[in-house]
Amino acid sequence: MASVRTEFLIEADVERVWQVIRDFESGPVRMAPGYVVGCTVEADVRVVTFASGVVARERLIGIEEDARRIVYTLIATRSGPSTTPHRCRSWPRVSVTPGLSGFTMCCPTISPSRCAPR
Repeated sequence: MASVRTEFLIEADVERVWQVIRDFESGPVRMAPGYVVGCTVEADVRVVTFASGVVARERLIGIEEDARRIVYTLIATRSGPSTTPHRCRSWPRVSVTPGLSGFTMCCPTISPSRCAPR
């Protein structure tokens, strides 16, 4: 299965970045205010509301403090349940430049065999 990987640098201390990323309940709103307009948590599932009106339900898989990694699965959007589990991992990485952090998000995509005509 292929995946999409995005990396970029953030002008902030790695611990400050991690505190936002690891915040399963309000992290999305803190990361993207205006783009994400709401976020609530019901047990291990968060409901994220985007400014466009899209609503996503994501299940927490785990948080690894030492690796600064959070893993969650997209389980449904407003258009219905996800047909393929969508997993994302994100973590700041320690940079050699003080006050500069890396952010990586990795999202597996649907396998080509699932896209074939039936």
